[in-house]
Amino acid sequence: MRERRRIRARYIGIAAVAPALTTAIGLGFQYAWLDELPAQVATHWSGGGPDGFGPAWQTVLATAGLGLVLPALLAALIVPAINNGTAGTGKVRFMAATCLWTSLFLVGLLTYTLWIQRGLSDPAQASAVGGWPVAIAIAAAALSAAAAFAIPKVKATENGV
Repeated sequence: MRERRRIRARYIGIAAVAPALTTAIGLGFQYAWLDELPAQVATHWSGGGPDGFGPAWQTVLATAGLGLVLPALLAALIVPAINNGTAGTGKVRFMAATCLWTSLFLVGLLTYTLWIQRGLSDPAQASAVGGWPVAIAIAAAALSAAAAFAIPKVKATENGV
């Protein structure tokens, strides 16, 4: 029972608390940059540049929803299995890494897309995003995988006993 509590606490720390902190940091940067952004910002890129636009608050709202709410919903899916002992190490670590990666990647990407638009008067002038989305995804994967291994090994049981 004590071991399950320890596993659940680490899982929640990685799958819910870390994404909340990641999102708060990203939102802090985004909020600080709002005065430096054009009234409309680029929200989608294809080929050589931006091809979708919207108000900056939409990106801030998307960051909050995708960086905080989505990982929290994913994290909640496995808590009952942790509590009753039917979730093994692989499942717990995979879900923790998935929740954290989702937040790190989406918050990082959305924050980056606003950063490259600071000081522009026209969002169509925003540079192409280049290889940064891939770099953000790889860094998020490495951090998430490393964090998941902080969860102790656990053996699942059929009936939770």
